[in-house]
Amino acid sequence: MILLFLLVLIIGIGPRISLGVVDAEIRAQDLLMLPLMLYLALSSTPPTTLPMRRLLGTALPIFLGASVIVVSLAVVAFPEIDLWRRITYYGRTLEMLFLGIVVAGLYLRSGYRALHTVFGAVTLGAFLNLLWFGYQLVVGAPQTLVGQEVGDQIESYGPKLIGEPSAFGTGQYWAFVAAVAAARLKTGNRVVLNTLLFIGAVGGAWLAESRISVGSSLVILALILVLGKDRKRSVNVFGALAGVSIGLVGLVQIVPLLAGRVSPASIREGFDFRVDNIWAPFLDTIVNSPLIGVGPGGLLGETYLSEAHNIVLRAMLDFGIIIGLLFIWLFIRAMIRGFRLAQSVDVDQTTRIAAYLGAFCILSTLISGQVQDALTAVMPAHLTMVAVGVLAAQRALWADTQSYQRSMFL
Repeated sequence: MILLFLLVLIIGIGPRISLGVVDAEIRAQDLLMLPLMLYLALSSTPPTTLPMRRLLGTALPIFLGASVIVVSLAVVAFPEIDLWRRITYYGRTLEMLFLGIVVAGLYLRSGYRALHTVFGAVTLGAFLNLLWFGYQLVVGAPQTLVGQEVGDQIESYGPKLIGEPSAFGTGQYWAFVAAVAAARLKTGNRVVLNTLLFIGAVGGAWLAESRISVGSSLVILALILVLGKDRKRSVNVFGALAGVSIGLVGLVQIVPLLAGRVSPASIREGFDFRVDNIWAPFLDTIVNSPLIGVGPGGLLGETYLSEAHNIVLRAMLDFGIIIGLLFIWLFIRAMIRGFRLAQSVDVDQTTRIAAYLGAFCILSTLISGQVQDALTAVMPAHLTMVAVGVLAAQRALWADTQSYQRSMFL
């Protein structure tokens, strides 16, 4: 339980540690991964096995095996890309998936308080980051407390997290917090606390000037109003009408007052730039190398831009069209299963909250991923895998409980 709490808290705060020997930094969770995996391997067997495999199905091992092949082919096809760069970028993707496995394993070993442990870590992290936001607003300068400093080389619009300097990473952290609060609000769990947490998260994303993170949070808010409690009532008519009314008021009263990066004109300008200068050239690149893409780390220097600003394009560039789409399908599948589980008639509240948590968080990442590399940027990717790991573990616990109860009547 303590390990799970610390891992989720550390990911949310985002501290980076200087390696000392070279001019580079590494995130704290990177240092924790190996000992945590060793601990899980040596500890007693949990009540259920391979929860991530059960959630994602055969798509997970197929991706892991096939990705090794296509990345190896990319090394041969594009020898100009440094091998160490290949290894580190591909390793970042693998670490993200293994992080979900580690979170699920720690969750299963934390007992009935596992979900409360996750919520406690998220709430404490949000509180600490909000305090740091307040300090930055007082001094009038965006900066991190630990790790990498905010310099001219880092895109910086507003306040930063304690250890996360990027504007997108900061915004997606608050979108994650909003999704966690929304999961509890949807099930009527601690409404006042989670309403405040949701408001604080949206405010944090707004101050960070992360347009897509604010947008994904509002989409989740709309789903809270629209989704029914179970499959017999898949749509809440009253909530849908209320949501439409609130949206119309916001459209008329708020949108015309927006300025800067979050104005309609600025959003349109950013979208047009991506279409003309990033996505179109990358589509040509994919057409020229459809089976293996350019490989992880291949977006480099004069030949390619460093970011694809779209998770589907990025996945196809890293792994080719087929394996890249399979990678995206892992998250779509998890989100669909989360929503289905959350709306099951006979599911218990703990499982319903965990299911909504996973579904909302993945949805937020998929939305932001339409305009950013949300599954390669460390902060949003690791937060997403926390949600996936929680969903996988709680889903497996619920399924095993259902199987046991059915066996009692046979």
